[in-house]
Amino acid sequence: MSKQHEQEQQAQSPAAGRHNGFVRDNNNDLNQSNAHLQQQLARMRRHNDALRQLVAQDMAILGLGTRLEQITRVISHTLDVERVGVWLYQSKRSAIKCIKLYEKSPDRFSNGAQLAAADHPTYFRALQKALVIDAHDALTDPRTSDSAASYFNPLGITSLLAVPIQQGKLVLGVLCLEHTGAQRHWDEDEENLAAAAANQIALALAWDKRSQIQTAADTPATHIERRQLSGEIQSPLEQREAQVRVSTLVAREIAGMPDLPQLYERIVTLIKEEFGYYYVQLLRYDPALDNVGLVVGYGEVGDRMLAMNHSMPMGVGVIGKAAAEGRSVLLGDVQEDPNWEPHNLLPDTRSELTVPIKVGDEVLGVIDVQSDRLHGLTEADQMLLEGLSGQLAIAIESTRLRQDMEDRLRELSSLQRFMSRSGWDDYRADRLRTSGYLFHRGDVQPVATVSPDLLPASLTSTAVNDPNQPDAATSDDAASQPAWVQPLTVRGEPIGRLVVASDGEQPLTADEEAFLQAVSQQVAEALEAARLFEQTQTALAEQERLSSELATVAKVSTAASTILEAEALLQAAVDLAQTSFNLSHAHIYLFKRDSNALELRAGAGDAGRLMTLEGRTIPLSADSLVARVARDRRGAILNDVQKSLEYIPHPMLTNGRSELAMPLVVGGSLIGVLDLLSDRVNRFSEQDMGIFSTLASQVAVAVQNAQLYAEQVATAEELRKIDQLKSEFLASMSHELRTPLNSIIGFADVLLEGIDGELNERMEQDVRLIRDSGSHLRALIGDILDMSKIEAGMMELSRERIAFGQLAEDVVRTAMPLAQDKSLYIKLKVAADIPAVYADHTRIRQVLWNMVGNAIKFTQEGGVTITVAANHQNDLVVRISDTGVGIRQSDLPLIFEQFRQVGGELNTSSSGGTGLGLPISRKLIELHGGSIQVESSMGEGTTFTFTLPASLPETA
Repeated sequence: MSKQHEQEQQAQSPAAGRHNGFVRDNNNDLNQSNAHLQQQLARMRRHNDALRQLVAQDMAILGLGTRLEQITRVISHTLDVERVGVWLYQSKRSAIKCIKLYEKSPDRFSNGAQLAAADHPTYFRALQKALVIDAHDALTDPRTSDSAASYFNPLGITSLLAVPIQQGKLVLGVLCLEHTGAQRHWDEDEENLAAAAANQIALALAWDKRSQIQTAADTPATHIERRQLSGEIQSPLEQREAQVRVSTLVAREIAGMPDLPQLYERIVTLIKEEFGYYYVQLLRYDPALDNVGLVVGYGEVGDRMLAMNHSMPMGVGVIGKAAAEGRSVLLGDVQEDPNWEPHNLLPDTRSELTVPIKVGDEVLGVIDVQSDRLHGLTEADQMLLEGLSGQLAIAIESTRLRQDMEDRLRELSSLQRFMSRSGWDDYRADRLRTSGYLFHRGDVQPVATVSPDLLPASLTSTAVNDPNQPDAATSDDAASQPAWVQPLTVRGEPIGRLVVASDGEQPLTADEEAFLQAVSQQVAEALEAARLFEQTQTALAEQERLSSELATVAKVSTAASTILEAEALLQAAVDLAQTSFNLSHAHIYLFKRDSNALELRAGAGDAGRLMTLEGRTIPLSADSLVARVARDRRGAILNDVQKSLEYIPHPMLTNGRSELAMPLVVGGSLIGVLDLLSDRVNRFSEQDMGIFSTLASQVAVAVQNAQLYAEQVATAEELRKIDQLKSEFLASMSHELRTPLNSIIGFADVLLEGIDGELNERMEQDVRLIRDSGSHLRALIGDILDMSKIEAGMMELSRERIAFGQLAEDVVRTAMPLAQDKSLYIKLKVAADIPAVYADHTRIRQVLWNMVGNAIKFTQEGGVTITVAANHQNDLVVRISDTGVGIRQSDLPLIFEQFRQVGGELNTSSSGGTGLGLPISRKLIELHGGSIQVESSMGEGTTFTFTLPASLPETA
C-alpha cells in the first residue's frame, strides 16, 4: 500500500510547483524522463531474458519441433507479435513452406502453409537479397504489397518483419513476425532480437540434419550409402558441432555477463581454446582517432600487444579494411595479399580472418583470428564468427544502453532528492510557522505553542528535539530512550520525525513498531503531497497575477499606440498605468538634451497634473532614483522610500511607500523615464521589473512615433505651402512671358512676309531661327502653365461627346510628315465597336499627340502602331506601340516625373523636349477618370496604354 501511494504521489508531482513557481515543469520533465528510462530498462531486461531462453535449451533433449516451438513462442510474447512463423525454401526455391507457426491469441502451433514464388514475385525477390524486410505497412510496402490480397488481408496482418535464416552464405528460409492491429514500426532492438532467434533456428536445423543422418535406418543399402557419406560429411559435421557448442556457450556468456571487459576476455578465450586457432584478438573502434584499437588479445602475445597499444587505422590492412567496409575479410594465404604485413610477435601466421562487430550499419569493432596453416580458415569459420559477432554486438549495445540508463536514473534520483531537500528547506524558511504538532489526550496543538509542562518527559528528551542525535528506533541503546522515533523521509531525504511517547510499563510491541513505520511513510508522503499542492496553488496564483498584469500591459500599450498626439499619449499612458495596476501615482519624464535634465510631462490624477503644470524637472546628475535610472539605462526599485536617500519627496505625493522607475529607451537613445509609486511597502518584485520593462519599451516607441508624426505633419505643411508658392510663381511667370513672346513671334512673321521690306537670305535665316525659338519657348511655357494649373486644381475640362476614331485619324495625319522624314511607318487600328467617350477634345488630342510624338522621336527603324478598342468593362483602351530603343526597367518609375527625360537626366536628353509631356498626359488622363501604364524592353520598343471611361462621370 505504501509503494502504491508513493507511485500516486509521483504521478501527481509533475502538477506541483516549487516554491518560486519553477518546479512544476521540471518535475514533469524529470518524471517523464524517469518513466521513459524505466520503460527502456524493463524492455531491455525482457530482451535479455528472451536471449537467455533462446540459448538455454539443449537440442539433443528437445528435438527440432519442440525447439522451434520454444523459439517462436518466446519471440511472440517478448515482442508482442500475434503470429511468428518459420518458413523454409522448397526445391529450386520456387516456394517457401511454413514448418512451424505460433499464434499468440489462441496459443497454438500449426504448419503446412505454402507460398509460391509465381504468386508473390516481389516478395520472393526481396527474400533473395537476404536482407531484413521491415515493412511497417505491409499492405503498401513495395517489397510485400503483392501478398496483401491473398495473404495479409484475410489474416488481418498489417506489419511484417522478415529475417533471413542463414548457414554461412546459404539462405535456408525466413523467420516471419506477422503483426495484426494498428501498424507498428520495427526498431533496431527488435530486429536484433529477431536476428538472434533466426541464428538459433539455423543452428537447430543444422543439428537436426546431423541427427537424421546418424539415425538413418541401418539397411544394407543405407549402410553402403552411410559409409560413402561418412568420409565426406563427418569432418564438416564435427566442425559444425563444435561451432554450435561454442555459439551456445558464447550466447550464454553474453546473456549472463553484464561486464563488458570480462565478456571480451571470455569470448577471445572460448574461440581460441575451442577451435585451436593460432591467435585470436578483439579490437574496438575509436571515433576520436578513427582507428581500431586492441581490447583483448589471447595469451602472453595479446598482453604484450596490449601494452604496445596495438591499433590499426581504418582502411589499412585486413583489420582496418574489415572495419572501414563493414564486411568480413578472409585471407586463405596471407602471402597472396600484397598489402598484408606480418607482425614480429606472430611470425607463423599463414591465414587470417577479420569479422566486423556491427549494430545496423555502425561498426563497433572487429574479431580477428589467425591460423598457422595455409587455408586454415574457411567460409565455415567466417559463418561461425559472423554469428558470434552479431550476438556480441547486441551484448555491447545492450550493455551500453543499460549503463546509460542506469547513469541517468542515478542522476534523476539525485536531482529528485535535491529538489525534495531544497523544496522543504524553502518551505520551512518561508511558510512553516511551527516545528511540529502534538497529539495529546485528544487535542492537536502546534509544538511551539504547547507549554513544556504539558509534554510528557519522553517528548522533551534530547533524542526527540535534537535532529543530530540518533533515532530511538535505531540507537544502540534503544532501551534507554524514553520515546520511539521514526524518520519521515521523501525520496531518501529526511523531512521530519514521527515521535511516539513510550510507556515504561507497556512498551511498544514489534507489530506496533512495524505499523508505525508503515504509517510514518504514509505521513511523509501525505506531507509531501500537501506541500506540493500548496506550492502549486501559490505558483498558480502568482502565474495568474503575472498573466493579468501582462494583459494589462498589452491593453495600455495598445491604447498608447493608437494616440498620435504626444501630450495626449503621455497622459493616457500614466492614467491607464495608475488605474490598471492600482498604483498611487504614475509619471513620465522626458529627457531634454539642451538642459541635460528630465522634465515631467505627464502625471496621473489631479496631483500629477498639478505637478506637470508646475514644470517639475530633475537634473540628470541629481541623487534621485529617476535620474539614476536615466543615467544607467536600467530599471530600479525602492521598496521602502522612507529608508532611501534617492527618493525626492513632494508635498502632493503624501502616500508613496515604494517606487519603481524604468527608462524609456529606443535604439539606445534615452527618451525619458516611467516613474511609478505605490502606497504599500515591498509592492514591486523582480517579476514586476520584467512586466514594466515591457510597458516602458512600448510607451517609449509610442512616444517616439508621436514625436516623429508631429515632425512629419509640420514638414508636410511647410512643403505644401512651398509647393503652392511654386505653382503660383510658375503660373504668374508663364502668363507674363507669353505676351512678349507672342509679340516676338508676330513681328518675326511680319519680317518673313516682307511687309517691312525684302530680307536677304542670311537675314531670313536669322529671323526664322528667332520665330522657331520663340515658338519652342511658347510651347514650353504652355506646358508649365498647364502643369501649374493641374497642381493648383485650376485645370477645367470642357467635356463633350468625342468621336475618338476621327480624333485619332487627325493626329495620325498631323504626325505623318514627321514619320516620313525618318522613313517610319505609322499605322492606326480602330475597332468597330468602340464606346462613346465624354471628354475634353483638346486635352485628349494633346495627350494622344504627346504619345505619338514621343514614339516617333525615339524610334529610328520600323514605326508606330496605334490601336483603339474596348475592354471587358466597355472602357476605351488606346495603345501606342513603337519599335524604338526602349526604356530601361530602372528608368520606368522616372518617366512620369516632371522635367525628366528617358535615361534619368534632368533636361539633358539628346532627343530634346521639356520633360513635361508625359507628366501632363498622365494628369490629364487621371482628371478624366482614366489611367495610364507603360511596358518596355531595351532594344525592342515601348507601349503606352491609357484608358478612358465610356460614361459621363457624375461630377461632370
